[in-house]
Amino acid sequence: MNIGIDIGFGFVKATDGQKQVIFPSVVGEGRNIRYNTGINDNSIMDNLMLQLEGNNYFVGNLANRQSDIVMSTLSQNRVNSIENEILFCTALGLLDPLGGVNIVTGLPVNEYSDRFKEKLLETLRGYHQFSLNGSHHNIKVSNCKVIPQPFGTIFDQLLDDQGKILNPDYANITLGIIDIGFRTSDFAVADNLEYVDKMSSSSNIALSSAYKLIARELNAEYGITKPLYQLDQIIRDKQIIINGEEVDLASLKEKAFRLTAQNIISEVSTLWNIWEIETILVAGGGGIALYDYLSSQLDNIMLVRAGQFSNVNGYFKMANRSW
Repeated sequence: MNIGIDIGFGFVKATDGQKQVIFPSVVGEGRNIRYNTGINDNSIMDNLMLQLEGNNYFVGNLANRQSDIVMSTLSQNRVNSIENEILFCTALGLLDPLGGVNIVTGLPVNEYSDRFKEKLLETLRGYHQFSLNGSHHNIKVSNCKVIPQPFGTIFDQLLDDQGKILNPDYANITLGIIDIGFRTSDFAVADNLEYVDKMSSSSNIALSSAYKLIARELNAEYGITKPLYQLDQIIRDKQIIINGEEVDLASLKEKAFRLTAQNIISEVSTLWNIWEIETILVAGGGGIALYDYLSSQLDNIMLVRAGQFSNVNGYFKMANRSW
């Protein structure tokens, strides 16, 4: 079976072409929850529990709700970290493949080096034994390929599900990709599908930059401290409950998103001669969130509708092309 997996700083995404899964990139210590009312939502995705090498972990939303200590993949050294292995195994378990699997995944542009690639390949290849929500898995990763993350979006646009070229026009133009994730944004250029290294880079200005602005304002105004990984739903809802009262965050969100988009445009403008780029693809969950602010200042840009799944869909298509 061929699989695409994207272990992002904000969310993990994975697909086997038939099923897509997504969950927050948060790992916490497992603990005994002494009481369950049996009334609240018991969906698997909200209650991910992984056992690995004799240790119990909560993953995703469950870690956010129940763990005192959480590990969020915000370090560049995450490729061989225990939390990376936990997130990877959780994604594998949710897809529940039969037999061996082949995987394509990606690294941010600035982490795409031989050292990080080899570390990641070493971590992913071979057998993975774990239990997810009580179900035991022993999955062998037979083949693995690591590509620059933004090229997942290019392959998603270029290839069909079997990995054959669907849109040859993308192979004959200069493409720019603005891939806005949670902690990092990747900027890449492909000229006739050749990766232009000098015009490709990563930035720490991403969706979390807007979240940090909102978190600072909440702390200054209301004395509230919220970790970034707990802000996502609050920002989506544009409100927070404080002492039983709804506080509207719409204007604060608009300000934070607008400033973050302006900073991203400034970074892109120093990296590219934008007039040379024939089409700019905007991808990632942050791309969807910030697209309206970007499109008001950049020409020739197009939102990739797959959003958070644009890279991982491309990984899957490249896996089908490779094996």
